[in-house]
Amino acid sequence: MRVDDGPVRRRDSYNHDMGYRIGCSGYFYRHWRGRFYPEELPMNRWFEFYARHFDTVEINASFYRFPTPFSVRRWRKQAPQGFVYAVKAPRLITHLRRFRDCEEPMRQLRQALGELGAALGMVLFQLPPTFDYSEG
Repeated sequence: MRVDDGPVRRRDSYNHDMGYRIGCSGYFYRHWRGRFYPEELPMNRWFEFYARHFDTVEINASFYRFPTPFSVRRWRKQAPQGFVYAVKAPRLITHLRRFRDCEEPMRQLRQALGELGAALGMVLFQLPPTFDYSEG
């Protein structure tokens, strides 16, 4: 496929009966150049290309730092109609505070992610490997 071949007709990766989508845990991986992204495609067009093939992506950056209003607005703006994000909750909540005393960080996260509107598919809470299971 050449970059100038026009829009790719994305397979409907959302199964409305089963309620699942197919995407990747990120889209900006340099080693995908030449494997997924055409060699000549500029990096600033990678998301556009990705979104022609998939209708969801996991945002991992939010695990390491709280999403800024600027970032969230940029995510919303670049998302085509029907595209949704799975945003990973910050490790401050899951790994550092281990869900204790998280009212304020959760409020901030809800406020920031509210900017995504319909482009927010879910928030992923990745648990630390040392998080013990308990009944109830």
